[in-house]
Amino acid sequence: MAATDAQRVVAATDAQRVVAATTPAASAAGMPSLFERGYNDLILLNDSQLDNWKHYLDDNPRRLAIKRLHPDFFTTLNYIDIAEWHCQIVGNRFLLDIPQKVAVIVHSAYSDKEYAEYKKEWLACGEAGGILVSAAIATREKEVMREAMNRGYRIILVRENGFPPLYKPSGESFDACSNGRLLQICPWEYHMERRIISREQCLMLNRLAEEIAYHQ
Repeated sequence: MAATDAQRVVAATDAQRVVAATTPAASAAGMPSLFERGYNDLILLNDSQLDNWKHYLDDNPRRLAIKRLHPDFFTTLNYIDIAEWHCQIVGNRFLLDIPQKVAVIVHSAYSDKEYAEYKKEWLACGEAGGILVSAAIATREKEVMREAMNRGYRIILVRENGFPPLYKPSGESFDACSNGRLLQICPWEYHMERRIISREQCLMLNRLAEEIAYHQ
């Protein structure tokens, strides 16, 4: 049964009381602490969220074991020099050392035939063990990188935004990082603003993708 607005308010108020009783200040005052430091206090507002969180918790031991086996694949590294850029990276940095790389950049002037030919070449590179590098800005770029991810190819993704302090890959990105198949790169610091990426920024990200693919 779905919770009413009144029930949600009561639940939220009760949760806030529990949270207040488990803060460092409360512990210092001699009050018992119910949770570890950094616990998740998200309030679930519908039944569907519960199944998602149960799956997440069931999968926690596997993710923790993987991160302990491959800590470098899940650590944000600041100021990696790539040509003129100082970049943050998360994932398998050793993908940068593999010489067989292609930049997946789809220009608006490409005909359907040209795009199909390039897509075939790019995916053939991935099939042969090479690296597909892209900012995945245009719809067709996203399409190529999505297919590469689905096929289990190795990918370097150039991001528009950086990584927050507690960032960690999730979902398929987590699995790709754990298998050493993914590297995420950003030339800019993380921000929380809602921005529309400019044409100049798009061109810069594509230049970075080409630098990684053909000169790194």
